[in-house]
Amino acid sequence: LAANWFGDYNNYIDVSSTSGAFIVIIWHWWYGNSDTFKKITSIVSILVWFKVLGFLKSFSQPIATFVLMINQVILDLRSFLVVLLVVTLMFGHAFYVLLSDDDPENPFKSFGLRMNQTEGETL
Repeated sequence: LAANWFGDYNNYIDVSSTSGAFIVIIWHWWYGNSDTFKKITSIVSILVWFKVLGFLKSFSQPIATFVLMINQVILDLRSFLVVLLVVTLMFGHAFYVLLSDDDPENPFKSFGLRMNQTEGETL
């Protein structure tokens, strides 16, 4: 029974979105509206929208077919997305090494800012 539960990715979306909603509420209550709060809220909102897609499957057969097709395409693209993530990290690290200096006005002084810039350039 546990192997079946852990094998279904919808269970991970359910647990992550529910616990993420509580984390967002507690984070906002303790720390207010910060950049980290916005990042966590955006991730949780994507998970909640995935739950909505799961609920759409129960309305009709054509909608269920379309939602299942989208799920299958995402599952088939997993290996490509892993390679894309590695390539993005590779170029982000190269920019970090090339553009690192001690200038306090440098917008690329941290690894996170460089990764943000690299992600923007890939889009």
